[in-house]
Amino acid sequence: MKPIRLLPLAAVFALAACGGNSSEPEASAPAAPAVAAIDTRPSITAYYDANGFVPFVLSDPDSKPTGFDIDLLNAIGDKQGFRVIYLPHIFTGIFNDLGNGVDTVAGGVTVTQERKNQMDFTESYFESSPALLLTKESPIVSFAEMRGKNIAVVGSTATVAMVANIQNGNGRIVEKQTTWDAVRSTLRKETDGTFGDIGPLTYYANQYRELGARVIVDTSMPKDFYAFPVKKGDDKLLQQLNAGLQQVRADGTYDKLYQKWFANTASKIAAPAAPAPQPASAAASAAQPAQ
Repeated sequence: MKPIRLLPLAAVFALAACGGNSSEPEASAPAAPAVAAIDTRPSITAYYDANGFVPFVLSDPDSKPTGFDIDLLNAIGDKQGFRVIYLPHIFTGIFNDLGNGVDTVAGGVTVTQERKNQMDFTESYFESSPALLLTKESPIVSFAEMRGKNIAVVGSTATVAMVANIQNGNGRIVEKQTTWDAVRSTLRKETDGTFGDIGPLTYYANQYRELGARVIVDTSMPKDFYAFPVKKGDDKLLQQLNAGLQQVRADGTYDKLYQKWFANTASKIAAPAAPAPQPASAAASAAQPAQ
């Protein structure tokens, strides 16, 4: 209970002198509690990788996804007048429901020829390539210098064969379960570097700049291209997503999101320009590096 405030005696007499007909000030009605606005826009449904693929998709304890893909898809929806309903799904089988209650997938999906035969893709929104995360003390300045070194990778992915090919028997491949496990081993000086996709490694390099984490790339390595998939033949949705993607590029929204998730890397990776139709990549994206 709040304490009752008493007016000083002089103030009581002053009020009385103003006339006995003066009524007490009317109490103002309490403000109505704020009610969240209901989003009445039409919606599309997107699966997202439940295991996460940083920084494209991250899940919090309440299963509310965040990440570059989520921000980008939401921005496209804002431009095109729709909202996105997100549902978690493991990456295995994540495309099976396209056109059957699910409209698209967020999670760093790589465009491959095999997938293009089964589904359609928007314009590419991210160019990926292999990268090597190192600490500031590392003397390594090129991929070739992985020879004779202990290099961490995510097991059972294409990166294992890539490093094996570069090392050519001179060095050790340390297989880890996740990208973070691999990166952590490098930050702890248990391995000489972590080899993987540029997106996740750039994200972790940003997170651990104070430890001197840095990323190097080799421009001669093959590229992968990420895009949003839709059901084969769903031209209306495809055009809508592409139009929204063009809009967020044109008004600077894409660049802001790119800087939010990928800025300030030692390699100074620039936000990619809107690409022309890209050749299909042979690698597939999953919750871990392309495989």
